[in-house]
Amino acid sequence: MLRFALVLFCIALAVQAKTRKGSLPNLFRDKVKHFDVVDEPDDKIIGGTEIDISERPFQVVFLYDGSFRCSGAWMGGKNILTSGVCCDGVSTSSASVRMGSSKHDSGGDVYNVANIIFHPNFDYFELSNDACILVLEETPTNSIASPVSLPSSAMSIPEGSMFVVSGWGTTSESGPLSDTLRQVEIPYINDDYCSMAYGQIFFGDVMICAGQVGKAFCTGDTGGPLTYQGTHIGIVSWGYGCARPYFPGVFAQTDAFLDFIDSNAQGNGEEVCEGYEFSQAECLAIACCNWENANDKCWSDVGQNQCWV
Repeated sequence: MLRFALVLFCIALAVQAKTRKGSLPNLFRDKVKHFDVVDEPDDKIIGGTEIDISERPFQVVFLYDGSFRCSGAWMGGKNILTSGVCCDGVSTSSASVRMGSSKHDSGGDVYNVANIIFHPNFDYFELSNDACILVLEETPTNSIASPVSLPSSAMSIPEGSMFVVSGWGTTSESGPLSDTLRQVEIPYINDDYCSMAYGQIFFGDVMICAGQVGKAFCTGDTGGPLTYQGTHIGIVSWGYGCARPYFPGVFAQTDAFLDFIDSNAQGNGEEVCEGYEFSQAECLAIACCNWENANDKCWSDVGQNQCWV
């Protein structure tokens, strides 16, 4: 009863504010759809600072018909991890990614998408399992870009942990897109709180929450990376409002999708790991390593002497 009362209390607080456009689970949208809608762009980082792409070299721009659509993260090989919402309704012939640029509309290198792979349990109604892999036509060769580290297994996040989320979104609910990549540090919000805030539409086994008043993504910036100590732990998925009280941002939880990545990532140098008990996620990093001496390490902390080359 207490939990139910808290959920109702949070919803009551929410309805005092305007509803924003963007992806929301339909069950939650139905509770607030009769309130005024904020007419705003879908993509933004709130309370952040501008950074150079060298600080987030794995961050990519997901383009559709040459225009900004979403963000994503390069996993190595030909593989980009993004949101299922971003991939919904997209044809490969019109999809591409920009890599190695701090700007969303210029610079870096643009690579065409050859295949789009949704998580088999992606549910647009619930926004659960909100993960998608873009398989590029060729392995990127951009000199600035480098793959993101992926979890090798389920992660345990301590209370009080701070994450980093980044994107080209606006800095206010009604502002334009940022020309330059921005990032913001936000606190981890545990599953118990998110369950109270969002009720039955929060699935703690495949979602993770983070954010605070004045610092967050808005429902856009979709597909972008959430990192913890340099490791990709979440995909920007959905939320209510922009950095508002009581409603943290919700991310698709990366370590819940390792089997999906293992089974579908392509062009990642599987031959490098043949005969070794490394996960496909580790292979993604290993395949992109370029050891200059015997002491160098991969992003996954696998030494050169452990790889078959």
